[in-house]
Amino acid sequence: MIMIEKNTIEFIHNESCFYSCWLLHKKGVLFEKEFNEGYFSKQELLYYKDIKNQKRKEEFFYGRYLAKLAILELTKADSHNLNEISIIKNIFGYPVIQQNFAGLEVNISHKENFIAAIVYSNQIMMGIDIENLKEVRKSLQLVADEQEKLLLLPKMEEEFFYKLLWTCKEALGKCLKVGIGTGIQSYILKKLEEKENGYWTEFLNFPQFKAFSKKWNDSIYTVVFPKSLDIHKWNIMEEEYEI
Repeated sequence: MIMIEKNTIEFIHNESCFYSCWLLHKKGVLFEKEFNEGYFSKQELLYYKDIKNQKRKEEFFYGRYLAKLAILELTKADSHNLNEISIIKNIFGYPVIQQNFAGLEVNISHKENFIAAIVYSNQIMMGIDIENLKEVRKSLQLVADEQEKLLLLPKMEEEFFYKLLWTCKEALGKCLKVGIGTGIQSYILKKLEEKENGYWTEFLNFPQFKAFSKKWNDSIYTVVFPKSLDIHKWNIMEEEYEI
């Protein structure tokens, strides 16, 4: 059994509804007991067997597993047929859902023991990223613009600020499907508001998007989505899954 936090959201825009589901998991040390190749499609299993690094094998398994649970949550498909859902990489390295779920898109993120996966309607754009709060990464300071430091850094502890900043920019890059490469200098945060449920931020050069960030189990994760979407319903549950 593994514990997973599940977030399901119903968005409204111009009287149309759009749905999203993201799942979070902190993996333990029981991979050999939890691993089940029966959850893979044939293509996924071939890819998995080619992975040499154990850490990457675990990330691949848990990322696909969470993504498929999110697909089942949105589609109410048969939970006994996870191997009929195939998530492969496109030529740019982004995960793509194949076969009977072409109307959905997926993002997967992992850092150390933390795994996050989000599935959403292909009529909208979303991205997710997760970071380990206990890992010190001085290199993250390089992604901070001086304007961001002046505006946002005084509001929070320094290490947390850089982790929040990084996840926002990573999630935006995934949302845009271009990564952070050459565009990271333009992913400038212009506003940060702390509310009861988490942190809400906006982008200077991408005003059509906003970001939601939250501390979770020694990690911080960020979800980016269009600012024009209004949140109609948001359900959060912790559930045990028999794997």
